[in-house]
Amino acid sequence: DTMSASPFARMRSATSGMLMRLVVISGSFTSLFRRRVTQVNAPRGTLGCFLSHAAAWQAVVDRNLPHALVVEDDVIPLVDLPGTVGALPLPPDYELCFVNDRLDHATGPVLTAQPLTDVMRSFPPDDNAPGGDGYFISQAGASTLLDWVAGDGFAGDVDWRVVAYGLPPGTALPGYAGQELPRLHATLMPRRPLRAYGMGPALIRTVGVSSDREDQNRLAEGRR
Repeated sequence: DTMSASPFARMRSATSGMLMRLVVISGSFTSLFRRRVTQVNAPRGTLGCFLSHAAAWQAVVDRNLPHALVVEDDVIPLVDLPGTVGALPLPPDYELCFVNDRLDHATGPVLTAQPLTDVMRSFPPDDNAPGGDGYFISQAGASTLLDWVAGDGFAGDVDWRVVAYGLPPGTALPGYAGQELPRLHATLMPRRPLRAYGMGPALIRTVGVSSDREDQNRLAEGRR
């Protein structure tokens, strides 16, 4: 139940090369991915970000990794990360566990993991982005997410999609989340919730620089 630190692998963002590599990376998903990608009408950076996460999930499955820490390109660690996941309080049944500052639910210094439903109940009502900038994922979780997005497609922001997968439809939440999640759930196939958690205090946070996703969206819109 532990894993030594592994080399980082960078999943490139929204380029035509990235899209082509993703749709051929797995024979079992190729036709579904190709069809779903071509049907998406989304900003280039947003789509590329979603596909980069999906490529990371596929890498976890292809490399037979029991666990992986997925981080985006604009984050820094807040602590010295341990060399094994056994040093972290990951629940035995977890499929995905957020470790980013925007979903930090902690009220004290002891590192704990709570069900995502409880974490989202403390999510700021006026915040419009939970962030997909840092999370642990198990091999079972990666396989499940690949299967589900093959059916649901890649439209929208990956962070809200993963949060939606981790909450039962009808979960009452305040503010923006309470509006966004019912809309998302109405577009997704009915399934069990992903076994998702949030860990705090946070292990990583975003920094004040532009991300690849934001840069690509600005370029596509003719902005600098």
